[in-house]
Amino acid sequence: MIGRRLFPILLAVGLGAPALAQESGSEVSPDEERQAQVERLRAEIANEVQLEAYDLLDELVFSWMKAPPFAQPTPVVLADVIVPIGFGSGLEALIENHLAQLLINNPECNVRLAHCPSCHALIVHSDAQGTVISRGVDSPKALAKVRGLAAAEHAMFLDFEAEGATLVLRTRITSLTDELPIVHARTLSTATLVAPMLRSPTQLKSAEDARKDYMQLLEGRGPIMIPVRLSLTAFAPGDNATLSVPVPVPWLQVGAEMSIGSARAWTGSLAVGGTFIPTVYTGGMVQGRVYRLLSGSSFSLTRPNVYVFLGGTLAGLQGPAAAILAPTDDPPIIDFLGTLVTYPSVQAGIELRVSNRIIVGVFADSMPTLQTAQNVGNWLDQLGLGMDYGVVQINSIGVEAAFAF
Repeated sequence: MIGRRLFPILLAVGLGAPALAQESGSEVSPDEERQAQVERLRAEIANEVQLEAYDLLDELVFSWMKAPPFAQPTPVVLADVIVPIGFGSGLEALIENHLAQLLINNPECNVRLAHCPSCHALIVHSDAQGTVISRGVDSPKALAKVRGLAAAEHAMFLDFEAEGATLVLRTRITSLTDELPIVHARTLSTATLVAPMLRSPTQLKSAEDARKDYMQLLEGRGPIMIPVRLSLTAFAPGDNATLSVPVPVPWLQVGAEMSIGSARAWTGSLAVGGTFIPTVYTGGMVQGRVYRLLSGSSFSLTRPNVYVFLGGTLAGLQGPAAAILAPTDDPPIIDFLGTLVTYPSVQAGIELRVSNRIIVGVFADSMPTLQTAQNVGNWLDQLGLGMDYGVVQINSIGVEAAFAF
């Protein structure tokens, strides 16, 4: 992922940039174009390296939580952070900050980062053997004279190296004595083609458990969610319609949706709904749908997801306004509450989902039992193509918005 991509791609960009600049006719010089492409690629790879470095630190601290390197809380100086060539001090600072956050939030690992300016400073030490100029951590004897006896007695070294397609972390904790003996060492590497787990530093867990959580989230926080949906449906005006302009019918629905495939590629839902306009009509419905993901093979956490659906509805309206939907060949039921009209429909539509919580969509219904009603027409006739569509009719269209729990 890193070493396998880094140098070949940088070389290809460097050699191919002049030709790209000439083909595009840009006024930017070949050197500037090459430099811009190299910088863009460097930023992309730096982001990947940072995420993988964070994942290795997460795994390191998690292992310390299970088997602390010290029996008691022990101050340790972060002596050095080495990153792959070309990523600079910025990545080193990000790694140092992430490690500090992990150790502060997980004190059970018994490693306490200590501040020691003298440990990183250049120290000049002279004795009978000669004069030595070095960093404090590299010369513990000289460091002891500068910092005194109250400072940390251990130093930590973190070395990140890109080896082939993996990033390797080599960790060493040494005792700040003349021999610099290693008291703890650990080597970790990223698995090829495995994305970083992005674990929370406050609730650190194993890579296996983090992977399970990630897959559960990918599948939609579990197999079942509860959508609350508001929709507006408009009937197509018929040839002898009482109302030339259709009046939308609002519906409020609640139901359950279950994943019936891996990673929410297929889902199914069942919902009930109602509508109420005082002195005009009341109504209810039962609706079932089957959804298919269009925007990919699995549900995405980072971009909107597009679904198409096919479903069936059984609805009923009762009240004075319901009479305009009555078919001419099937007289409606009339009681003390007014005219009652029931009708089934076949529905198809498309939805856009953001984080599997916010949902917007459009749909169309075909209502076989209402196709003989004088006040219900076919939206396809509004296209003005002069065609006879037969039983293929779109008797209503609508829009909807939903929020899922």
